[in-house]
Order: sequence, then C-alpha cells, then structure tokens
Amino acid sequence: MAAEYKVNINIGAGVSFNQMYYLTGNDLDPLNITGAKFNANLAKHARSMDVTQSTSEEKVYNYHPFDYFIDNGPQGQFSITMNAEDTAKLEEGKYVYSITMEDINGYTYEVVSGLAFVDVAFGLPFPTTG
Repeated sequence: MAAEYKVNINIGAGVSFNQMYYLTGNDLDPLNITGAKFNANLAKHARSMDVTQSTSEEKVYNYHPFDYFIDNGPQGQFSITMNAEDTAKLEEGKYVYSITMEDINGYTYEVVSGLAFVDVAFGLPFPTTG
C-alpha cells in the first residue's frame, strides 16, 4: 500500500482547480488504482463542524468536496478538481485537505493530505495597460 504523503496546494478563488497525483507502493513502483474510489475534502481545519446543523447526537462536518478522476489506473495517476463556481465560494486563507482511497477490496487509506492556500487575487485576471 502507498504511504500517505503531504502536498501543499494553491487554489485560486473563482477559477477551475486541478491537481494530479501519482501513487506508488512501498517498492516505489506505480500502485494500480484501477477500480479504487477516492474521497477528497477541503476544510478550514481538521474536524471542522457546521455549528448551525450539528447536535450533540449528530455531528455535521463543514467541508468542501473535490471531484476526482482516475487518469491512469495502472500507473497510479489520479486528479482532484473543483470547478470555478465552487472555488468562488471559498474565502481567502489557509485550509487543510485530505484524500482517502478505498481499494477494490474495501480497505480505506488516507493517501494524501496537506495545506491548501486559497488566494482571491490569484484567480483574477491580470490588469492590462495602454
């Protein structure tokens, strides 16, 4: 199984986001992820709860999901994405994100996590002169 690794990402608010990853096994050969399912989320902090909907009996977590695509299963290549409409809803600042993978046998592993820096100006077009 692939060891979890840390990768920090930058997201421009208001523009489409895409980040590609490559998973390898302990021998550093590509990990075949064909048929795997991924779950990727962005939150202000780990275990961030929605206080307007959570109760002591039922916790509701506050996060923004990413979509995922397996780009090349045999080579361990997948991507997470978020469209421009969804990134526009993000406030500028520092977030955490986590990606888990469920393999074809039903085992779940956290494979990638890190910090995500959202920059509002990053998504704006450059000013033109003249």
